[in-house]
Amino acid sequence: MKRILGQPRRMEDYIYRFRSARALLENYQELQKQSIYFAKLEELNDPMEGFKDIFWSGDDIVWGNLFRHYIQCMAHAFFFLCIAQEEHDLTWDMIPVLDARPERLTDELRVLHDEALSEVLSQSELSECVQRIAARVQPVRRNELEFYLRNVHELAVPCVARVFARRKVHPPFLGVDEAIENAKSKLAKVADSVHMVNLIEEGSSSGEHASERLFASLNEAMKQVALIDKYNGIFDASKRNSGFVFLSFPEQYVRNIERLVYPEWYTACFSKDFHNSAVWGTYGDRHQGVCLKFRVKKESEWSGLTLNRVCGWSSVTGATKGDVPHPLLPVTYQSKFVAIDFFRSLGGVSAPVLNRDWHRSQDGRVSICDFGGDFSEEKRDDFWKAFMVSATTKLKDWEYEQEYRLVLYGNILDFSDKADRVANYDFADLEGIIFGLNTTDADKLAIMKIIDEKCQQHQREDFKFYQAYYEHATGRIEATELGHLKVILSKVASGAVSA
Repeated sequence: MKRILGQPRRMEDYIYRFRSARALLENYQELQKQSIYFAKLEELNDPMEGFKDIFWSGDDIVWGNLFRHYIQCMAHAFFFLCIAQEEHDLTWDMIPVLDARPERLTDELRVLHDEALSEVLSQSELSECVQRIAARVQPVRRNELEFYLRNVHELAVPCVARVFARRKVHPPFLGVDEAIENAKSKLAKVADSVHMVNLIEEGSSSGEHASERLFASLNEAMKQVALIDKYNGIFDASKRNSGFVFLSFPEQYVRNIERLVYPEWYTACFSKDFHNSAVWGTYGDRHQGVCLKFRVKKESEWSGLTLNRVCGWSSVTGATKGDVPHPLLPVTYQSKFVAIDFFRSLGGVSAPVLNRDWHRSQDGRVSICDFGGDFSEEKRDDFWKAFMVSATTKLKDWEYEQEYRLVLYGNILDFSDKADRVANYDFADLEGIIFGLNTTDADKLAIMKIIDEKCQQHQREDFKFYQAYYEHATGRIEATELGHLKVILSKVASGAVSA
């Protein structure tokens, strides 16, 4: 078996997972089911989890395709708004970010979206803006891209609205023609300003950082205006779907196209040790929970845990499960995130979509960002190494956690359903359980009963219970083995844990 990318050379003998008593006993019955849940990034404590320092640098082909993609995604959102209005919430799960021209579109909808796209792209001001941005000296960062998209958005919305009205999808909007002319005028000024941005960067010792601060200020000013409009009742803040399409779409688009770079991934978190009081306070439910102590499997090619989880799909039986080795990956704590070249890292989309929508122009020209189809094994390894670095990098503020994590992602399999992200560990790998400082006796007894039954089932007498305590000499949390609590194998499971 090949070496699993990202696997550390050395690994602890044990790894620790903090859980609340509710998660173990009540809500999810994790202890009874021996389950480990792989969480979405949005479910984790750190709001910057999975953040990618993405930059955009390329020729007019990829830049033109980026704006095409944006317009298509916006047109989908606009269509859903016309249909659902404010009755059903619009979400990004409804926007086909990975493939803006999905096969599920009917011929009628495809014609509608193509016409809307052509309406926006026919504006010469947009073409000129694309050319100017493609000539940027420094890479474009998030704030700058968001600024450009906000201005393109002001042109795209009325253009799409005009097409939808013409096609009887929605009644005509008032002032559409005037809005288009105003947007074209603003976009022409944006195109002219790109040259000034290059000059600012050339004259500043901080280079691209100077322009990033400039665009951050411009975006913040535009957001403040939108907030004031909501406060003054000019825009009805209760209309969430309208706000989704008309106000927040550019900013949220920049966040959501990260999925084009790497596949969506999920994680289960562990710690190198159990000594940190802050970790107990946060992840151990204010010291009322417990810490699971796992033995680490150490093979020649990987070290981690073997989990039984969804690993395939059958047209007859549906999802299939099997034992899958999961390497424990150490989190690296850095002062900055790893920079990622967006146009040259589009590994989250299929090759046909990459060629059709990103690295080729409409007239067949090939972008300088294209790798010519030469996705060798070396390049593939480099891609997944970069992915693992991105998935295991956090800012230094979180270094006290000393985290290890299991990472779950699917190139073919879809793990968006929570049930498919629940894996089960081998009971033999659970070496023991550490009770927190404030774990109640009722929870301890319930845990002991479950462990007792499992030890009888698996014929184990070596399971260990520990009690956490504060050690004043070291100023940290230590644990002592509860040596009087022994599992005694018996034909009768109840009462087998004894003193």
